[in-house]
Amino acid sequence: MKTFLLVLTLLICGAHTAIAQFEMGTINPNKIKATFSSSGRLFWDEFSSARFIVPYDPNTNSNKSAISLGTLWFMAIDSNTGDTLMAVQMYGQEGSDFLPGPLPPNASIGFTPPDVHLAQFTRFQVEDGKLDSNKLANGVLKWPASYTYQGNQFPLAPFQDNNKNGIYEPKLGEIPSYNGEDYIYFVYHDMVNHPVSKTAPIGLQIQTEAFGFSRLYSSIDAVLFLKYKVISTSRNLKEFRMGVYTDFDLGNYSDDMIGTDTSRNMVYVYNGDQDDEGILGYGLNPPAMGIVFLNQPLCQSCFHMNQPRWKDSTHAFRPPFHPKEFKNLLEAKNTAGDSMTVLTPGSMYGKKSRYAFTGDPSTSTGWTMDSDTFSGNDYRSLAITGAPSLNKSDTFELFLMYVYDRTTPNGGRLASIDSIRAKVDFLRARGFIQQKPQIPADCFAPRITKDTTGQGTGIFPSYQMETSTVYPNPADKSLTVQLSHENSNFTCKIMNELGQVILKDSGTGELKIDCSNLPQGIYYVHLEATQLGQRSVHKLVVLH
Repeated sequence: MKTFLLVLTLLICGAHTAIAQFEMGTINPNKIKATFSSSGRLFWDEFSSARFIVPYDPNTNSNKSAISLGTLWFMAIDSNTGDTLMAVQMYGQEGSDFLPGPLPPNASIGFTPPDVHLAQFTRFQVEDGKLDSNKLANGVLKWPASYTYQGNQFPLAPFQDNNKNGIYEPKLGEIPSYNGEDYIYFVYHDMVNHPVSKTAPIGLQIQTEAFGFSRLYSSIDAVLFLKYKVISTSRNLKEFRMGVYTDFDLGNYSDDMIGTDTSRNMVYVYNGDQDDEGILGYGLNPPAMGIVFLNQPLCQSCFHMNQPRWKDSTHAFRPPFHPKEFKNLLEAKNTAGDSMTVLTPGSMYGKKSRYAFTGDPSTSTGWTMDSDTFSGNDYRSLAITGAPSLNKSDTFELFLMYVYDRTTPNGGRLASIDSIRAKVDFLRARGFIQQKPQIPADCFAPRITKDTTGQGTGIFPSYQMETSTVYPNPADKSLTVQLSHENSNFTCKIMNELGQVILKDSGTGELKIDCSNLPQGIYYVHLEATQLGQRSVHKLVVLH
């Protein structure tokens, strides 16, 4: 059920050499077998093999993997100094801006992290331990509820404190606060010299939980959850960006394609042709795999190709190497620093986008890799969220869902995209996913800028005006926008997913808008009531 591996790595931190211990654990709920490292590198065994095996069957030697690597990237501006700070990592050959362990307040670069281990257990082990304390699993017994640093004790992982004394006492029946039926917890930080981003440390502590269920519903399997809790321990930050970096290797890594489903807060991978060839491949009717942001908006997404730098003569999509290239990607540009541009023939040609490939491959509509100049290859995705600020001691939480599906024996590569969407919709409809309304916003510096071009600012506020109503939704031929303050003047802009203004009008109290000429799709109704000092955005679906 689980595997632990203790490894010693040498990390060069300036003029000092630090010995960093990291642990690895594997959980296998729900037809997924996934490996995690307390270094922050996920789904990789730290040596040579991908470790997100799906579908996993313990009775066979199934070894098809859908992801080779998952890490977090960060970027923010120090509010006091104005310095741009980053923390990133990939496979580790280039070094890492992170180390395992918690980050005590006011710790300095090169400090010795407290001895906090990766914790792993199943729900059944927890229940057995509650019945008989002699059967406590190691992960439950050594749950890192707190740690000691320089003689002081600091709280860490939450637990059920039955007697309210602040002390974790598993022998008295207290248990970790955890989720799911197969569970891993670990913590890491960036208070080291940064060999990759070449910036000063941000001072982030990242607590990570990974879990799954043996079965969500009778018709749902191959779903995994991750929860991140990021704490700024020493700085006041602004324009905080958090990127989920994923090397989607869907079986045979050389023929993948990627996309973004903004209506579901999801980035995904699918196969570039109908046969995922080779010993690593899934074969005919290949699957699709998605990552869904459950509690934060998917603000931006971008990608790069994994190929030798000298093969990319334009430098546009080559792997990042210099700090400036990591910064470009964290700003949702290509590696060279250019905005992503649609090259699909038609009305969208030449438009800029803050998301990579927002069209629908299964219906051949919009901007997709299939319709653009890209073919199946080895791509890596960066899905970005964030906040305008993250001050000292503030916490930013991100909840992710990984979802896999395959339409076999028939259906083909594009039908698998529809299958993962159906899974997401199924779970949301039954309340399993409590997802916040999605607003593709300038999440990092919310403000309204004047639109002088008529092409849209591409900036949306990240807050909602409680006094506005938009109906019907979905809309067909007409739309009504209504304010509860019937004498208030307001302006209304309808924007597409690229941030372009499609319709613009104004009214007092109520406004009726003709939608009959709008193509089917997702739009955003941007309202501003100047007299009330309020603004809002409503997501709108148009169906004819």
